[in-house]
Amino acid sequence: MSSIVLSKNAEKEFVRLPKIEKKKIFKKILTFQDNPFAGKLLTGELQGLFSLRAWPYRIIYELKKPDKIIIHHILHRQRAYK
Repeated sequence: MSSIVLSKNAEKEFVRLPKIEKKKIFKKILTFQDNPFAGKLLTGELQGLFSLRAWPYRIIYELKKPDKIIIHHILHRQRAYK
């Protein structure tokens, strides 16, 4: 099981979400805690990061070590890749 750390940006973005969306995202985070490779590997500017869908949001994260996940952003899908 991996430990999960939220960056300052991710913390701010999470706090701003509606309560219903927070629950959905929290459940999604718990699912990829056991399988950190569940997300899609990103390319281009975001190379080396992963994206996980939590409709309509995207969780952008990085695997630091096999047992550590850093969540960089939790953004609406329209803003996630701009």
